[in-house]
Amino acid sequence: MFFVKEFENSGMRGPLNRYRAQTIDFEELVELETAKISQPSCFISGTLDPVAFFLKNSIQDGAGKGAFHGPTAESMAKEMIEKRSDLYEDLRIVKFIDGVGHWTQQEAPETVNENFEKFLKGL
Repeated sequence: MFFVKEFENSGMRGPLNRYRAQTIDFEELVELETAKISQPSCFISGTLDPVAFFLKNSIQDGAGKGAFHGPTAESMAKEMIEKRSDLYEDLRIVKFIDGVGHWTQQEAPETVNENFEKFLKGL
């Protein structure tokens, strides 16, 4: 109900503009294509999050099915590490949560917090 009220107050224009700008980002931020995230990193996503399938490497692989082909959280994490860990200098946690979509922190707050706490304690 909280999010419904927030969207009623402010509308959907801002959130939708983020998606409208995706193509522009790829065109205007070419210099970031090979950039690495240098700080310690934690990647948490859901197995049903469509954004997980946007990884640019999947297009270069010619797979045409998105970056992840396995149906389980474990196989998706393994594939993420194999295909995209080159973007991170210090990727410490990769966690996919089964049955969770785009709003990972709202759909599985306990699991997100547990993994984030583990990440923070490791710093």
